[in-house]
Amino acid sequence: MSKLMHYAKNVTGSNSYWHKAKEDLRATIAQVGPPTIFFTLSCADYHWPEFHELFCDPHSEHIKPAIRQQNVLENPHILDWFFTERTDRFVKF
Repeated sequence: MSKLMHYAKNVTGSNSYWHKAKEDLRATIAQVGPPTIFFTLSCADYHWPEFHELFCDPHSEHIKPAIRQQNVLENPHILDWFFTERTDRFVKF
């Protein structure tokens, strides 16, 4: 029976497999510490149609790059607010 349990550790989804996975996780946490998450966010200011719709006709299909640049340069405070809102929603949901 012990040999069978030893081989069952390699069968994905079996009780022995999950027991081994749990013990491996506990050992990793004991050695390295609890897991954490790290991510970076960047402001895709020229690519957010929602931001540019604040200043242009929302029904236009294509906003010219010069207009996008103008929106960003003339409204950094609104862009900062928009980025903060998107970040908060990303973290929350």
